[in-house]
Amino acid sequence: MMPILRLHYLYRDDADQLTYGSFDFGNPEQLGVKQAMSMLEPLLIGEVFFIPNRVGLPALDSVVREEEDDYHEVESLESLESEAAEMPTFSDFIAMMRRFKQQHPEEYW
Repeated sequence: MMPILRLHYLYRDDADQLTYGSFDFGNPEQLGVKQAMSMLEPLLIGEVFFIPNRVGLPALDSVVREEEDDYHEVESLESLESEAAEMPTFSDFIAMMRRFKQQHPEEYW
């Protein structure tokens, strides 16, 4: 068994319909939920949003459009144990979020 962090997030469409999803990250550093959230929160757009397609996560929006940069909301993080094989680490995700923020400061308010 290995420690993982599960990111729960959601997409809210124009009709206020919600689609929920999650993504699992390896957690070899064995970060706690509070510590991991403190790393993630400063990298979120408007304190709760991110653009999954830009940081390597699957979008929950089922509508295929020319521009697929829909904002998704972080709902929570959960610490679990898993027998899962190779998966991106939470630290890799944080690094992608940092790069996105540095390269696209206009997205942040």
